Amino acid sequence: MKDIIIGAFEKYSQIDLNPWMNSIEKCGFDGDVLLIVYGRDESYLKSWSELVSEKPNYILITVDTIIKNVVCDRFLSAHKFLSKNEKYDYVFFTDPKEIVFQTNPSEFIRKKIKNQNKIICGSESVLYKDETWGNVNMLNSYKEYYEYMKDKVIYNAGSISGERKIVSELFSDIFKLSIKTHVWNPDQAAFNILIQTKYKNNCHFSGIEDGYAVQCGTVANPYRLFEYGDKILEFPILENGIAYNSKKEKVCILHQYPKVPTFHEEVIKNYNENLYWLSVE
Repeated sequence: MKDIIIGAFEKYSQIDLNPWMNSIEKCGFDGDVLLIVYGRDESYLKSWSELVSEKPNYILITVDTIIKNVVCDRFLSAHKFLSKNEKYDYVFFTDPKEIVFQTNPSEFIRKKIKNQNKIICGSESVLYKDETWGNVNMLNSYKEYYEYMKDKVIYNAGSISGERKIVSELFSDIFKLSIKTHVWNPDQAAFNILIQTKYKNNCHFSGIEDGYAVQCGTVANPYRLFEYGDKILEFPILENGIAYNSKKEKVCILHQYPKVPTFHEEVIKNYNENLYWLSVE
């Protein structure tokens, strides 16, 4: 049995994903890596096929038909793969362009998964009602759930980990809930509703101090901090391209680092020195 990291994307080049891929190698992860690539550009798909042919632990799936959009469809694609591949113990589902693994996720999850807590959810360290984008997204996507959800912590849909079978079921439900709303990108709202209802007793709700993930989009993005910085529940320590908790322990997953000026460039240097010149998005 082994673990698998999943990255689903459209129109990302190998340069875009070099930090993610290099971090997987550097952290000591020895499982499989699944690339779910959307689109019909033959030259683009060929470049990814050639890369995978050189990496024995990489698997490539191409999808040319998009039902809603990539951020929603990725959950359906991942579910289909995981439901047919029972050899995996744990799954690490990621936004590959914005994530690096600072430590080995396989080692982390085996320390944290206990008894019924089979899904690890990474906190954005802010309540729904206090987070500008998330609050509006929940209200517009699922108005009927808003009162129930507004006082709950937001958990990020781009850094989900857990046991294969239950994560596969969760992904199927995220997609089913996502296609019930007219909102273009309801995936994170759908994820949060499900982990606070149907899957609540199966979740390990993890914050920065727990060491699982730092979501820079809320806790370190200067634009968001200007809007609601006084409402953030916990902050990371960001130094030399590395994210720590307050005990100065490396957090396993660093997410959305392009949202942080200067720090972003330090992260890039750590995982690909040839890309240090990339500008902050």
